Amino acid sequence: METRLFPEEACPSKKGDNEMRELIENVSLLQKQLNELKLENQLLKNILDRSGISYARELKGLRNSEAEEEYDPNQGARIVHPEVITEKMANVFYSWFWGRQDVYAKRSVNKSGNAGYYPQCYNFWKDICPRRQGQKNGAVTVSTENISL
Repeated sequence: METRLFPEEACPSKKGDNEMRELIENVSLLQKQLNELKLENQLLKNILDRSGISYARELKGLRNSEAEEEYDPNQGARIVHPEVITEKMANVFYSWFWGRQDVYAKRSVNKSGNAGYYPQCYNFWKDICPRRQGQKNGAVTVSTENISL
């Protein structure tokens, strides 16, 4: 009668051996890459030293500049909010964009719940709107008869 130290279900299978072998190979490959990078790093440091650039001094300077940088936790405190927005302020704002003051963005939500914006004109509900008079493009129609190219 044969005596076994471990029952068969406790012994690693060949599949487990292959997985372990792959892991060991991966670790070996990573260790090789790490050693190559360390060698390359040392070569580059030597080139810097020969060129008169101290790696240690540059690194120290970088670390000191990071420590000196201060973060202001109240970033919004420097923004000035006016109590009242005047018409002059609004006109200056609109002039930066060279847009029409009679056109604005209208928000729309479709049946699936997606929201989007489309241009809407303040004049649409007035009698001066060309779209209300049957024109399709909604803007002043430009005649091209007298234009020479």
